[in-house]
Amino acid sequence: MVLNSTLPGDVAGIIYDRQRLAVLNKHVHYGDKNIRELDIITKLAAEDLNSSNAIIAIVDDQFEWFPSCFGVSMDELPVNGSISAHILAEAGNGGVFIEDLSKDQRFSEHPIVTGDDG
Repeated sequence: MVLNSTLPGDVAGIIYDRQRLAVLNKHVHYGDKNIRELDIITKLAAEDLNSSNAIIAIVDDQFEWFPSCFGVSMDELPVNGSISAHILAEAGNGGVFIEDLSKDQRFSEHPIVTGDDG
């Protein structure tokens, strides 16, 4: 995945949706980090899934940022490098579970997946 690429149309449609952004901006402030309750959930998710990392991500119109992460040192990515943006578009009103990002062609070269996360 090239982080300076543009988002596919279906993904961009979700990410730049004005109603979604209005709700997000009403409830979440960019840069909110180290929220204890989220850190507990993130750590439990990693343990429960036997994973070396877990992330809670928030996607606005410019960034995917991580108010809580376990085993990952990144704080944010540009929205065009967002794994979560693609998952939001794919999920619609349902859920999505990708067992192994390294086996998904969309994300296998992503810095978070390869461990080149800064």
